[in-house]
Amino acid sequence: MMQPLTHPTSRNQRQGPTRRETLLSFGILCVLVLIALAMFAAQARYDAGAWRALSHETDRADAPDLPSDRVEALEQSSRVAGMTPMSPPEHFGAETLSDKIDGKAELYLPSGFEHLESRRLAMADDPGRWAERFVYDMGGSSGAFAVYSQQRREGAQPMEITPHGYRSANGIFLVQGPFYVEIIGSDTSARLMDKMVAMAEAFVAAHPATATAAAEPDLLPAADRLPDSITLTAANAFGFEGFDQVYAARYQWNGRTAMAYLSRRASAEEAESLADAYIAFLQEFGGQIVAPPPDAPPVRIVEMFDLVQLIFTHNEWLAGVHEAETLADGLLLAERLHRNLSEAAP
Repeated sequence: MMQPLTHPTSRNQRQGPTRRETLLSFGILCVLVLIALAMFAAQARYDAGAWRALSHETDRADAPDLPSDRVEALEQSSRVAGMTPMSPPEHFGAETLSDKIDGKAELYLPSGFEHLESRRLAMADDPGRWAERFVYDMGGSSGAFAVYSQQRREGAQPMEITPHGYRSANGIFLVQGPFYVEIIGSDTSARLMDKMVAMAEAFVAAHPATATAAAEPDLLPAADRLPDSITLTAANAFGFEGFDQVYAARYQWNGRTAMAYLSRRASAEEAESLADAYIAFLQEFGGQIVAPPPDAPPVRIVEMFDLVQLIFTHNEWLAGVHEAETLADGLLLAERLHRNLSEAAP
């Protein structure tokens, strides 16, 4: 009888790594250890001043050349006790803004965006905690207020650093002259928030601004207005192309809501023409013209999706009520708004 074939284990079954493989593995491990040691050594030799000296290398090609006093003010406001710059500032213009804030550039660009500087600072005694400051130059106070008002965070707590400012769990948001500023922390610790408040105060101190009260917000009725609900939409308000620079605020009565709005146009003729175009736009999407009651202010009424739109003009003003839940609410708010515009100085 034939015996089954057998295969010597010395030739075909591996008993362990060869000497060559062992030496190769040891060599790779040594290289990894050397790389890790080099990284730790580089961190230990980190020099924030040297990085600042190289900050021009991070400037983006389309970022404008900043005046020397502006550069000094930005640098001065970065000197906060207990905070150390982690990197040089980064600069972005209109063409590269989306590189930094992907998905949000379309909010800033129509509002007059000119330049963004961003910079991270870490707590000197706890480098794992840091905050990044975003300084948006919006070209004017109205543009700064527009982006500020359009993205108010949930759980906002008012701050008195500037007329328009608030804080969230890990952020500070404010308007100072033509600048919209965000300071975002790496966590929600109280110690880091204290440093972020100091950063905000340092920025305001280094960028003094003359208080200018816009007439438009003052003309929106105060009665029944929800707190902190005033917004400025720079373009395409209510989805209507050409409807720009629209101030609005929300109102509430027993759970029912509506929005009053107004926009100063170049002339009474432009205001009337834009009102006609907006009503035609509403009709394209199913809006139905409704005759106003005899005692109503001079408004045009459009019913749409069980909501009421009221539109009117007064001199160079285009104004109205957006999405009132009842006609009575809309007429009340429109009457208040029309009275304010009529009483305002020309």
